[in-house]
Amino acid sequence: MKVQAPSGSAGRGWLLTAAGTLAGALSGAASQLHPLAELEPSSLTRELAARSLGSGALAGGASLLALWLVSLRLARRFLSAEAYPRFTRLHRRSFAALAALAVPAALLSAGWLIALLAAFGLASLVLAAASMDEREREHRFGSFGALGALFLVSGAAALVYQVSWQRAMFASFGVNIESVTVIVTTFMFGLGLGSLAGGALSRRHPRALVLLFVAAEALIGAFGLLSLPLIRGVGALMVRQPLPPTALAIFALLAIPTLLMGATLPVLVTYVHQRTQHVGRSVGALYFVNTLGSALACFLAADVLFVFGGLTAAVRFAAGCNFAVALLVYRLARGSGRERAR
Repeated sequence: MKVQAPSGSAGRGWLLTAAGTLAGALSGAASQLHPLAELEPSSLTRELAARSLGSGALAGGASLLALWLVSLRLARRFLSAEAYPRFTRLHRRSFAALAALAVPAALLSAGWLIALLAAFGLASLVLAAASMDEREREHRFGSFGALGALFLVSGAAALVYQVSWQRAMFASFGVNIESVTVIVTTFMFGLGLGSLAGGALSRRHPRALVLLFVAAEALIGAFGLLSLPLIRGVGALMVRQPLPPTALAIFALLAIPTLLMGATLPVLVTYVHQRTQHVGRSVGALYFVNTLGSALACFLAADVLFVFGGLTAAVRFAAGCNFAVALLVYRLARGSGRERAR
């Protein structure tokens, strides 16, 4: 069904599109000020400055315009006729906030701008879910494919954390074969122990699987926001310490978040199995999307987030993914509970 735009909204839509494009152009130009400021005065020419600012403005304006149009196009295609007007009202406010904050974020650093764009993308997904009624939300997000997509985002965030924390720990504890071994071993041990814990919790609390998954995602995101200062602080305390206490410090630092990451797979597998009654499909498909998300995160972290935003932007992006997944799954569970209660 083709959704018609609400009456009187076309003018506001065009005005917001133009304002967002202008804000994107200004933020793109502002993002070029940092690399230009790092150049030697003798190498900075008027032509180079004009070319850099112009290319930044073109890329920034095109990016925000594409983000606005693509999000509306997807919403028009996938939302019902009743949900789409509600989404557009919320979405305009979100895009207006993005346009207002884009230039200040770009003046701070490219990492802040990337984090802001990622937050807008996640917010669009959350607003789409908020615009639906319980029945449509259950249909859209309660399907096996939607749950798999959310778990793909969760798996991608986990690997962004792993790569980011590993780089941060290399800077704090040094790069050698011992530190690499300790960090990777700690991650694998935490994920394995978390899988055992998640399986045990799933058997003991089969009716609280969604709340367990939401709590794990939210706690991972909260730790992610605090992780880099914690790693630097522990690294400063362990300067010149021998390997055993250093390894113990790394294990203590990463034990809880990696345990939570490992627990999400068995919890979600049990939940999907309850719905599909097919354990092979549940385990195989979710493990596949989790691995696919990890593979995508390798490219995203190394070639996008680290290049343009650094470790801080990468960790904030991963935390935003955790919070968005937790919120969407929570709203889905609450809507499903209301439907069953009627």
